[in-house]
Amino acid sequence: MRTTLTIEPSVAARINRPVKKEDRTLKSVINEALREGLKVLEQAPKTARTPFIVEPFDLGLLHGPYAAYENKLGRLADLLEDEEIIARMRRDNSRR
Repeated sequence: MRTTLTIEPSVAARINRPVKKEDRTLKSVINEALREGLKVLEQAPKTARTPFIVEPFDLGLLHGPYAAYENKLGRLADLLEDEEIIARMRRDNSRR
């Protein structure tokens, strides 16, 4: 498989040492390093993660023209999307 990698300079320096010292190809050094790194990752014990908990926060009542949409977030989202579309159309028409 061919791919392009962006390697940090400090890592590139570490890769180039065995390339020069042991007269190996860059490809062989990188493949060996990846194999060894993947082996370590695969053998690492699976640690249980602490679940992420979202704490609710009361934002209070809506104000202004959106107050009528309290507890009707779908309609509110539709209204905001419509307003954005209208504003975008006006901007596009003003450029012509």
